Amino acid sequence: MIYIPKKMTNSRNKGATKERWVVNAMNDYFDNHCPHLNIKMTRNLDQTRDGGYDILGLDEFAIEIKHYAKGCHHRKEWWDQVCTAASDHQIPVLIYKYNYQPERVVVPIDWFFATQFEIPKPQLREHTAVMEFESFLWFLVCYLEMKNEQ
Repeated sequence: MIYIPKKMTNSRNKGATKERWVVNAMNDYFDNHCPHLNIKMTRNLDQTRDGGYDILGLDEFAIEIKHYAKGCHHRKEWWDQVCTAASDHQIPVLIYKYNYQPERVVVPIDWFFATQFEIPKPQLREHTAVMEFESFLWFLVCYLEMKNEQ
């Protein structure tokens, strides 16, 4: 019997593919729902060398992307990673996906109130909410519109 190994997935390529998908999805959503804000998301191509987070385009947010084959919930170390990459002036966002499941987004729950109250950003990271990607985009546009009006 001849052993034929399973095709190994290159995790770097898989991650880059998911990052491109997220960038394109966010840009499409912004173009359709708030074109007047002129937001263009891009991948952080210097991240491997310089560190940081995956997606650029909104200075107030540090966005990290994870894509794994199996699992259900986000891993604590993923949240810790994006919180470490985010400065004290940024809101950490974790977008993750497992195969055959929809994209999910983890955000600090107090972020929803950040435009109403002055809450120190590090405290925003203590409690999280998980939502679908489309819901995150809706909340994000609402937040950006409110900030734009201020």
